[in-house]
Amino acid sequence: MSEDLRFQIVLGDGNGPDGLELVFTYRLLGREEYRGILETTEDVAEIDELVCMYCVEEEYDWRGGLAGAATTVAESILASSGLAEGQADFLLGLFRSELYRNIDYQRDCIIVEAFPNLDIEEIQNWPVVKHLYYFSRAEYILSAIRGKNVRYISEDDLLASERVQKVQSPSQRAAAAPPPDWGEPVERVEVTNQPKPPASNGGAMTEEQLLAMLGASNVSTELDHESMNYHIHKDSVTGDYD
Repeated sequence: MSEDLRFQIVLGDGNGPDGLELVFTYRLLGREEYRGILETTEDVAEIDELVCMYCVEEEYDWRGGLAGAATTVAESILASSGLAEGQADFLLGLFRSELYRNIDYQRDCIIVEAFPNLDIEEIQNWPVVKHLYYFSRAEYILSAIRGKNVRYISEDDLLASERVQKVQSPSQRAAAAPPPDWGEPVERVEVTNQPKPPASNGGAMTEEQLLAMLGASNVSTELDHESMNYHIHKDSVTGDYD
């Protein structure tokens, strides 16, 4: 939304006893500006006057002028700026719903993520061909180069997530989170009647001792030494280059 927007409010119609018709042109009030006003004073009348002085372009005596003018104009300014009480939550829900219903708006966000130098309001005014061209490039940059998961989110996804969040307590939400992936569990094998290795005499195990231990473990001891040497030699030569 452009910061250069201007609004008008008309007080009176010129047909009353006083014959007044006041036209005020005002801009939107920023959040930090409003916060600064609230930190300046707690008096409601003074807050209304300061809001009008900040935003209304015409010079006017808000304290000594038409009774109730400051209050009426200030309320209009706050409503237009999204700063009226409870209005922020309503507007946020409205904008979220609009975003999830319209895929084009989600594409705007994807383009900005890939090309952060672009302005999202500028993108929304692009022709369709240019918009889709940039989106195709942004999609590739994010998914293929940066390894990010680019997907659309529907309004149903949002509603389902909100329902779960409302029903579950914080501890339940933490418990429902998937556990970290530590890989496949290692199967535990119970080994019974495991042969004891021959007592070491301080030297290398003899071939007879090795065959005796393998025989007790029911492992075939009929080894073709020439065949074994051939396969070992072949693997060491070919490897990953075969």
